[in-house]
Amino acid sequence: MAGDPGYTPEGSKSLDVTGIFCVSCRHIFICPNGVIDFHKGERYRYADVCFAGPLNYSYAAGLRYFVITYDIACKYGINFKSRCCDSSCKFVLIPTGQGDINIVFCVNKFHQESHDEGCAAKNSLNYTKSAYTRSVQSLDMVISELDDLKTSLGAETTAELEAEYLSAGGEQFLQDPNRLRWLSQKDLARQMQDAESKTSGIVRGSLGSAKVADVDLMCKALNLEAMQARLRQRKDDLAKSSNPTPGLRGRIVELTKQVTAGLEKHYSLLSIVAPQLNSLASKAKDPSADVILLPSRLTPEEVEHLGLAKLLAVELQLRVGQAYDLVVKLRDALALQSFWTRHVKSQNSNQKTTRRVSGLRSSVARVTEAVRAYDTCYKWLAKRAPDMAKRFGLHPVQRSDLVLLSAWRDSKGYKRTNSRLPWIWTLRPLTRSDLDIEIMDDSEKNSDSLAARSTLEQVVDEWKNEFIRLDFVHAIAATERWTEEVRILECEMRATYLSLRNTALMWAKRGNDMDAPQACDGDAPPMYDDQWFAMSPEVRGYAAYASRQTALYIGLAQDASEQFGEVVGKDRWKDI
Repeated sequence: MAGDPGYTPEGSKSLDVTGIFCVSCRHIFICPNGVIDFHKGERYRYADVCFAGPLNYSYAAGLRYFVITYDIACKYGINFKSRCCDSSCKFVLIPTGQGDINIVFCVNKFHQESHDEGCAAKNSLNYTKSAYTRSVQSLDMVISELDDLKTSLGAETTAELEAEYLSAGGEQFLQDPNRLRWLSQKDLARQMQDAESKTSGIVRGSLGSAKVADVDLMCKALNLEAMQARLRQRKDDLAKSSNPTPGLRGRIVELTKQVTAGLEKHYSLLSIVAPQLNSLASKAKDPSADVILLPSRLTPEEVEHLGLAKLLAVELQLRVGQAYDLVVKLRDALALQSFWTRHVKSQNSNQKTTRRVSGLRSSVARVTEAVRAYDTCYKWLAKRAPDMAKRFGLHPVQRSDLVLLSAWRDSKGYKRTNSRLPWIWTLRPLTRSDLDIEIMDDSEKNSDSLAARSTLEQVVDEWKNEFIRLDFVHAIAATERWTEEVRILECEMRATYLSLRNTALMWAKRGNDMDAPQACDGDAPPMYDDQWFAMSPEVRGYAAYASRQTALYIGLAQDASEQFGEVVGKDRWKDI
């Protein structure tokens, strides 16, 4: 900041300059015409003018693609081209008469943590096509990771993936949206079907789109069920509140829209996966009261009659996983409630509403939402497979189970044998050996349950295989980018040294033109007093300045040569 408004009583009105904005290249050099003074806050028009200088110069040099990082790039870059490149404006900051200009705006990594999750991912350099930043890792570490991945995959699989990578154009593979988009159920099923006739080091099954769709339907339906439970809780809070806030009403409206859209997608997907349920589907007017038709809502006779046993088994398996996730969310909410409870007790304020009190109320609401979502999930699991719920250690949540760990510790409950922690704090996921078929009871050894388990595991394996393939592609691309970056830096080192040396020669020549002989190696012939005083004062000034500039650039060239030689090695530097 050029001036802090807090230094004077008048604030920014007493300052001629309130800040400085500058644009630098990736080498941290300030760009020519890339510095501007702020006179009243960090406004877009100041930044536009500052960016216009370097962009105009680069555009005139033939560049058309630019990546700009800015801490508020998520908002600043939205209308940048309309503000700066619109030819209909009276004064165009960046004329683009020789072709369109392509600018990508990203948030630099230092400021990404302060942005919310969606904004950080959308404007991250890591997830932006054609944008790349140097990794904090060294080239040796990048190559080591690639070698480890090749070793784990095996020679045959590595050769296949390298051939696939090269056939896609090398690093251009990363820029193909059809190859790197998040796989949908149809994409995954099509890839598995295409791989049926191929032999590969990676095990690629042929599940078919129907089995993948079963898992996809259930995952989305269970998430919709949890969202619906959250909507019911918000409506209960609204009914109990005598003076509801506009924020609560707004959240309910937004949740209602999300649940309504989710129900539309659910019944649309359900008609494809299980068309036999079309006759039973009935949408409620109130989204929070919709039953969300699933196999667990049917009686055993209806499930058997409609042939939904396998789909029911998949739902129950995923429901167990969702129950575990909700228990973890409940623990986190209780931990947050414990934190705010301690802070509220320690505050010495007479105010009824403080930040601590608001935080405590918010944490209590999160606990209530987590309990409501778990109760909904557990109700249908216990109704259709009570033995399964018991074997996985799942129980209904009672009010006595919502114990804060800090309160339990302060009461020294750990010293009393009859005071144990509730089951939600001691629940642990079962290991693979615990899920072995030999320990299953007879009710779970039927073919439908085993088929559903096999289907789910195969679908997960297929997704893992896709992640392995993309991991390999990213690893080999990172290696190629690093080696390319090393070559670029070597060229930049050579160009920097030659530029400094040529500048020294240029100033030496200018000194010679002024009858003040100089030498680029630093060994200037002595100048006698009679020669110096024979010059006019103006010429002596020019000669002195040229001599000083020559010595300056000679020193810079020598320092650059020494530093670059230490980095790349003396022998390599001689070759460069």
